[in-house]
Amino acid sequence: PTNTPKPAGWSWAARLVGPGEDSQGCEYGNLQIRVTVIDAGGGQLGGVWVYDRYSGQYQVTGNVDSVDYGPGETKFDYGIGGGGSLCIAEGESGGCVSEFTRDMPCYERPSVEDLYAAGYCNCCEAGASLERCKQLIAQGSCMGKGHYSWRVVFQR
Repeated sequence: PTNTPKPAGWSWAARLVGPGEDSQGCEYGNLQIRVTVIDAGGGQLGGVWVYDRYSGQYQVTGNVDSVDYGPGETKFDYGIGGGGSLCIAEGESGGCVSEFTRDMPCYERPSVEDLYAAGYCNCCEAGASLERCKQLIAQGSCMGKGHYSWRVVFQR
């Protein structure tokens, strides 16, 4: 018998982009998910297809004509109500070869934990603890709907 090599696996990490980064502010920002695809050594991989289960969009890394994006990056832009859950696809219109990421809302408010980790709670009250941020949001005095951006890194 011969050993059949297994296809390379993928892992992913996602984080909410906070105020002061990538044109995000306390009350404004992009409705976007920026994706970086890297190999095991951290080098960017161009020509990799990424699929969003909610919008049905496919994007290929290396397609953004901007000096701010590398050869292993792409982005998904959304409108009102938008957000995504992404996977690495087998090609344009191909099936997933990785797990889907978590849901990443770009218009609806993300979880309080995500907002806190990204620094948004400081928009409501400087130095607010996670518990205080939860109180402010529950009272309706902080973080309504907005424009949120996420960063996702897929690594082979």
